Amino acid sequence: MSQMRDLRVLLVHRTFQDPGGGNAVGAWLAQALAGSVALEVLTELPWQPDVVDAFWGTSLARCRPRQHVVPLPASLILRLRSSLSNESAGTRFDRLRLALLFRQAQRLGPQFDLCITAENFGAFNRAGIQYVHYPVTFRPEPVFAAPLVRRYYDLCDALSGLTKEVAARNLTLTNSQWTARALGEMGVAARVVYPPVFDPGPGVPWHERDDVVLCLGRFHPTKRMDAIMAIVARVRDSHPGLTLRFIGSPVDPHYAKQMRGLAANHGDWVTFHHDLPRAALAAMLGRARYGIHAMEREHFGMAPAEMARAGMLVFCHRSGGPVEVVNGEERLLWNDEADAIARMQSMLSGPEEFRARLSASLRSFASRFSEERFCAEVRDAVRERASIPSALSASRATACAP
Repeated sequence: MSQMRDLRVLLVHRTFQDPGGGNAVGAWLAQALAGSVALEVLTELPWQPDVVDAFWGTSLARCRPRQHVVPLPASLILRLRSSLSNESAGTRFDRLRLALLFRQAQRLGPQFDLCITAENFGAFNRAGIQYVHYPVTFRPEPVFAAPLVRRYYDLCDALSGLTKEVAARNLTLTNSQWTARALGEMGVAARVVYPPVFDPGPGVPWHERDDVVLCLGRFHPTKRMDAIMAIVARVRDSHPGLTLRFIGSPVDPHYAKQMRGLAANHGDWVTFHHDLPRAALAAMLGRARYGIHAMEREHFGMAPAEMARAGMLVFCHRSGGPVEVVNGEERLLWNDEADAIARMQSMLSGPEEFRARLSASLRSFASRFSEERFCAEVRDAVRERASIPSALSASRATACAP
């Protein structure tokens, strides 16, 4: 391949338009490559570049890579899944969704020089690149699965062609040292390319910020919003002016309704904010002092990383990738609710000057999670997999540059 722009690349991703870190990575993979290579994109259903741009901050509408979608009748299954309001019911189709997607990728594959996916492990016609978000097994199923469940998995595996041997041919990228270590224990070598994290800007100076605790992310049981309310309620015993704001998307409407009911029992110091535009989100992050993230074994943590980039002091569960997000800062890491309460009370009672310095330090550290750095490292991986010397494509793409 004489140069980067001659490289035909197929990006395989189910959808860019739902909230979640995996879809942010998918959208920014497109951003990183559009304008650098001859990029085409395979998704389940058609997508609107301007909608994706508005949600993720990309600029794909300027270059509009050619779109491919899973053809009928397979897309009928995908439309059925997307129409389900109950997330747990919808996720039962996930393995079939991936199988149909990768089967189409294999049909299209011979037209391309390289295939890449952010859907964890990928099955292509030849070696490609896969971005793995979590150390998932290749065949996740109960030990005593019912015969019908086993037949479902057999069908999906036959459709996708995905096996450990097939995935092992790909160059594996991943989102944190924690995930890389876990993948290594599974026999998968992975290179860490930190996800692209929105930079809200420095916000207002520390002394002008509000005594607010933010919880950012999808409204989902894994986020443990009930535990967060219990923690902040106890901290308010010594800091009664503290308030709590949940910011995110109610992807599980039933759970979101439960959490609103629980919040009503606590009082009006708990508020909810749905699907804020990026400018409004940046303004809110830039005025808050504290963040909290209670998910256990989170693989990276886009939400705590966004809060750290805004200069907030983010209290994270001591597991998974968020430990890296806050640079292993012991004062911000907790094991259980009692530990979280103690650490928050200690930090809030400490010297104002120390908290201001720590805020600036965390914002500086979190700059390594930038969108620009992600795009550069993705392009490096593509050059490596395609055996293109970096000197031949040193100039940055401009058509869709962030």
